This record gives sequence, structure tokens and C-alpha cells, in this order.
Amino acid sequence: MATWVPMIGVRSDRMVGLRGVTVTEGDGYDVVRTPERPDYHMGNLLVLHRMPAPADLPALLAAWRGELGGVAGINRVVLSAESDAAELPEGLAEAAAARGLEAEVDDVLVLGDYRPREPSCAVAVRPVLPGEWGAVLDLAHAVHDDGEREFRAWQVGAHRHLVEAGRGRWWGAWRGGQLVGSAGLFAEDDLGRFQQVQVHPGHRRRGIASTLVSSMTADHLTGPHAAAPLVIVAERDSSPARIYRSVGFAPATTLCTLIGLVP
Repeated sequence: MATWVPMIGVRSDRMVGLRGVTVTEGDGYDVVRTPERPDYHMGNLLVLHRMPAPADLPALLAAWRGELGGVAGINRVVLSAESDAAELPEGLAEAAAARGLEAEVDDVLVLGDYRPREPSCAVAVRPVLPGEWGAVLDLAHAVHDDGEREFRAWQVGAHRHLVEAGRGRWWGAWRGGQLVGSAGLFAEDDLGRFQQVQVHPGHRRRGIASTLVSSMTADHLTGPHAAAPLVIVAERDSSPARIYRSVGFAPATTLCTLIGLVP
């Protein structure tokens, strides 16, 4: 794997910067808070400065309790760390499980040699217009079969706010007049990051996700931030990860999230 310092997954995530998120530095970790949304699990967590060893977990959980344990509404313990090593430290997943935490492993992928993709069905890919954000929200509800409708509305609204502030663009894939796929791409001079690549459950396995990412990548490569590394994050060995690799993305770092219910 290539070496990216500071870690490109965490840095690109912070670049997107949803409204209300704060970051303060602790002893060996950063405390990420979203006061208005304690139910936003990935907005209320400790981001560790290095990948932990199994023996580190008791102290890290004590740190989490000290920083976030007394905050009303937070119902998930979340610890996150990024490394340029491909594998987790030996025994980490097992030690986490013994403490009620699941280890989720994602690959942080960076664009290498871009390979255009075409769908197997007729689909139009273009930026979402101001009056089409309702369709973006409807798609998010359909993708998540939504038991968290109010949170999803907040999340889509936060992304819309970034787009309207000129921080990035939101794209849609349209089929027969219906929004069947969407994603955001936010960029600065030194970094670009995809967010929320989603395809309607009834329209999957037709090449829509790869075409959406391909079209957005092509647009990025002709824009003002074309030289910026382009980042996308996916669960390791998942179908989305294979789709992104087919467009030309390759693993750069490993992102580990330890997550579990608050005891």
C-alpha cells in the first residue's frame, strides 16, 4: 500500500465537514462531536492517532467514557483508526468482540488509472438541480428502508448545504424519469472525496453505480481540482469495493471502526 500522511481517509472525511461537527484533540485521539445529532454515530466518536493493539482497549474505552459517555442521546461507542498496514493488529477484532465491539474494516481507495464504465441500461447521469433534492431524500429512504427518516432528512440537508456553499456537487442517475442513483463529490485543491454512493434496490446490478462514479470521476479530472487525489471508502471485499476498483480506484489505507452499544 502507498503511504499517505496525514491519513487520507480521516483527512478527506473532515474536508467534507458536515455542519455542527467539532473536533478537539485529546491524549492520543481526537474527539469528534455533533452536538445537534447525538444519534449520528460517525459524528460522535474518538478518532485514534494510531491503530490500537488489543491491550490498548481498556484505556481507550475509559477515554471514551470520559469524553462522550455522559452525553445524552449517544447510544454507540465508536472508536476509529486508520493505518497504511493492510491488516489489523493480531487479536484486535477478538479483543474488541470480548468487550461488545464489532470491528468494521474499510478500504480507503484512491484513484489510480481511470477506466470509464458504461451501464447495461439506458441511464442519464448529471448533477442534481436545486429542485431535485426531494428525489435525493426519497432515494436515501428507499436505500436504507428507512427506520431513521428524520436523521436521513438531516443528512441530506447537510450535504445540500455544502453543495449550495460551493464545496462540491451532487449527482444523480436518472432512468425513465426516476432518480435511481446518487452520490456527492467534494473537493479542495489537495483532496477530493466521494460521499453516499447509492443505487435504488430495484435498479441494482445494471452498472448504475459504476457509471455514476465513472461520470463523476471524468468530470473531476477536467475541473479545477483535477490534480487532487480522489478518495472513496468501501467495506473491504464488498460489492461496492469491487465496483470502485473497476473504475480505477486502488487501496491506499485501512480504516478500522470499533462500534458497539453503549453499555
